[in-house]
Amino acid sequence: MKDGHATAGMRTTVGLTAWADHIPATDSTIAARLRKAGAIIIGKTNVPPRLRDLQTVNPIFGRTVNPWDVTRTPGGSSGGAAAAVAAGLVPLEIGSDAGGL
Repeated sequence: MKDGHATAGMRTTVGLTAWADHIPATDSTIAARLRKAGAIIIGKTNVPPRLRDLQTVNPIFGRTVNPWDVTRTPGGSSGGAAAAVAAGLVPLEIGSDAGGL
């Protein structure tokens, strides 16, 4: 699950050092709906701070790279999500886009 989505009992940093140890008590709407549908959330994928950059790098987890060419970025803010799917770590991910606002 993208680290921008609150996930109960699982660290959710939104890429911010101030939230490095933040563990929400409740799920975001998307996390709750996925769990209700039977999904098992196995981890969090990297995001830029506040999900606001064209690449995925933050001071907690560093830079996410394209798993097929480490000289390239999978972009942001869903770069960690894209890299996890491309690497075969997960069968699906939840991306998001604020560009259309």
